[in-house]
Amino acid sequence: MSYIKANGPAGPLRGRRKGTGRLTALLLCLILLAALPGCGSKKQPVLTVGVLPDLDSIPLMTAAQSGYLPDNIHLEVYKSPVDRDSALYSGHLDGAVSDLAAACLAAANGQPYKALSVTDGCYRLVAAGKTDIRSIQELRGKRVGLSVNTVIEYAADRLLKAGGLSPDQVEKTAVPSIPTRLELLSAGKLEAAVLPEPYASAAIAAGGRPLGSSADLQMDAGLLLFSEKTLSQKQDLLAALLRGYNQAVRDLNSGAAAPAAAADALGLPASLTPDQLPAYRPAVLPGEADVAAAAGWLADKTIIAEPPAFSAVCGDLERILSRG
Repeated sequence: MSYIKANGPAGPLRGRRKGTGRLTALLLCLILLAALPGCGSKKQPVLTVGVLPDLDSIPLMTAAQSGYLPDNIHLEVYKSPVDRDSALYSGHLDGAVSDLAAACLAAANGQPYKALSVTDGCYRLVAAGKTDIRSIQELRGKRVGLSVNTVIEYAADRLLKAGGLSPDQVEKTAVPSIPTRLELLSAGKLEAAVLPEPYASAAIAAGGRPLGSSADLQMDAGLLLFSEKTLSQKQDLLAALLRGYNQAVRDLNSGAAAPAAAADALGLPASLTPDQLPAYRPAVLPGEADVAAAAGWLADKTIIAEPPAFSAVCGDLERILSRG
C-alpha cells in the first residue's frame, strides 16, 4: 500500500549558506511558540479516501495530481478490496472507492456507511488463453477467479446467468488481489477470471478470450462509500472532493487530462490508453433499481436477511454538493 497526499510533499527549503544560522534560530522560535498552549495553529481536519487499481479510481487520482483537491484530502492506494475494507471498517479511512454490494451489506448489517456517488468502471469475464474455452457455457466445473462478496462476484454471477450458467456450476476461486488474479489467469492456473479494466484488456492482449462484460448488462455497481460520521462532520471536505472529482471527469472526458500519470500512481498496467476509459459521469447517486438488484443478490445468497431501503444505502448527495 502506498500513501499519497493530494498535492504531494513540499519541495526542499533552500536558503543561502550565509543566512543559515538566522533561519535556524527563526525556525526554533516558531517550533517553541507552536508548542505553547493556545499558540499553535488549529489542526485541520483530514479526509482520507481509499482507492484501488481500477478505472473507477482514475478521476480521484487525476483530481489529486491536477491540484483540484486541498492538501488535507489524502488518497491511499490498496491492492485488494479486502485490504481496503479492513482499513475502511476499522476507521482508518473516511471513505473509499467501493461497490454497491458492500454498501448494501453495510446497510443491512446496521453499519454506519453510505454511498455518495457511483463510479464508472467495467468488469469483464475473461477465459485463460491456455484453454480452449470460448463461451460461458464451457466454464461449467471450471475455476473462475474473483473476490467474494464484492462487485466482482456480483458481476460474475450476472454474467454467468446471462450466458446460461448458474453461478454454482463453476468453481469460484477467491483471489482478492487483482494483479495476482491476472497473473494466475495468464499462467493458466485459473480457467477464467473476472477482472476490472484495464486488467481485463491486459489479459486479452496476452491471449485471454473475452466472454462477457458488465457494460453488456448495463450494470452500474461501483461507488464512493463514506462513514456516516464523515458525511456528518466533514461535509465541506466532501464537497471539495466532489468538486475536484467532477473537474477531473470533465478533463478526462475532453482529453484535457491523460490517464497515464494517475494509472502509474494507482499501480495500473502501463498499457492503459485513453480509449480504454469509460465516459465518466459527474457525481451522481445510483438508481433505485441498481440498489434493489445488488441488495436482492445479497439476499438470494443469504448474506443478508432483508434488502435494505434505498435511503439506508445512499447519502444525501445534493446536500453535500450544495456546500460548494
